[in-house]
Amino acid sequence: RDLPARVRAAGLLHLYQKLNAQCRQGLLVFLAHRSSKQALLARFVSLSQAKLEAEKAGQGDGEEQLDLAEAELEDHLARMLCVFPTPDKKATLLAKLASHKDKKVLRYLSTLSRPDSSLEAVVKAREELPRALGSKTPLGEYAKDLGRACGMGFG
Repeated sequence: RDLPARVRAAGLLHLYQKLNAQCRQGLLVFLAHRSSKQALLARFVSLSQAKLEAEKAGQGDGEEQLDLAEAELEDHLARMLCVFPTPDKKATLLAKLASHKDKKVLRYLSTLSRPDSSLEAVVKAREELPRALGSKTPLGEYAKDLGRACGMGFG
């Protein structure tokens, strides 16, 4: 955690070079799986932001945008539930997360979803996200799981 990113990358490269072909393939599968989780989370964040913006837009065209945003988000929640299962196997926690009004929550999720986020930003997001949602609540516990799944394994 305290090592600079360059040192960590050099260590990972050294370990990778020492792996046999089967282990290298396993590592690549693991990294690809995490990358797909980050892409799902990034889409979740963008759809959640679109829904919140449509809610602010209000009457007229805003209602049509809101209906479209809610439909897209609902479809995406089903995909997210397959990859990020909740304890009750329902999308209620994901829906609560999507409609959370604190903009910091979406910012933390965005940080976790970006593969180019710095180590410091990822560690901060993994620590602060559950706090922003209530670390002892079911939503806060679920956020910890999301952080572990997408947060590059740091922290």
